[in-house]
Amino acid sequence: MKHTLAILAVLIGSAALSNASPVMLTVTQVIGKQYQQNEQNPCIFESMNCHNPASFPAQAVPGMGNITDWDLFSLTYSGSQLDAFLGTPGSLGIGLDLNNNANPQSLVIFEMYIGDPTNAANLVACLTLDCSATNMVLSSPNNGQGWADFLITGFPTYSPNDQITFRWAFGTTLGGTDAANDGPDNAFVIGATSYVPEPTTWLLMGSGLLAIGLLRRRQHR
Repeated sequence: MKHTLAILAVLIGSAALSNASPVMLTVTQVIGKQYQQNEQNPCIFESMNCHNPASFPAQAVPGMGNITDWDLFSLTYSGSQLDAFLGTPGSLGIGLDLNNNANPQSLVIFEMYIGDPTNAANLVACLTLDCSATNMVLSSPNNGQGWADFLITGFPTYSPNDQITFRWAFGTTLGGTDAANDGPDNAFVIGATSYVPEPTTWLLMGSGLLAIGLLRRRQHR
């Protein structure tokens, strides 16, 4: 009887997990050069000039030219592939490098799937409560090519063997109001070691260390 109850508990827990609602992601503007795309922070969507290891290819998105929108799935990665670039497994963030002109652009969908992305039941993260298309108008701070202008966080945890796919819809597709423009746009994994303090941050750190040094000197007198 105990074994039967244990099996039932596992089955109920698995069903509850599979029926869990997708989590809602957060999109934050990045001010200044904080997150840089490089081989330790590889692209999952690449317009141009991404620096990726050969073992971690990216999905191409439209580059220069008369571009208005796209709606694409990424390649599929294992959880262990993603964790290889994260200081803490499961601490996934995605940087958006939007090299646009003066015109804003619409972020319509950014989603994460665990399992077959053509099966809606495998959707685990999206931009809205009901995972419908949105019209998030983004005006890029223009941090420079190769640097994140926006950071997407809030992704759920996953196991090393999970098969993970992302979806990115951008511009005037699915009701977006502001077209993608001619600037190259990339989306890349943010690793824990990618944070580069701004000059003001260095100044504050230096001032703090100086104050600690003076305080200790006074205490020794």
